[in-house]
Amino acid sequence: MSTFLALLAALTFGTIDYIGGHQSKKYKVVAVAGGAAIFGLIFGISLLILTRTWISPTLNMNGYFIPGVLAGSDRKST
Repeated sequence: MSTFLALLAALTFGTIDYIGGHQSKKYKVVAVAGGAAIFGLIFGISLLILTRTWISPTLNMNGYFIPGVLAGSDRKST
């Protein structure tokens, strides 16, 4: 299962990188990044609703919530 998820993640990131590069040539970079963020938010919320993981979240280090937040908070402001 982990191999499948890794291949799916690599395919997703590669596709988004390719599409984002082409869209950045047509539109402003801010619009492309904002659109990607909005799409990701909608996808994430719909995934939470479909899987019902929001009902009983695991907020400890053995779950996925806190490590996910820590992994996503590594961005540096410019």
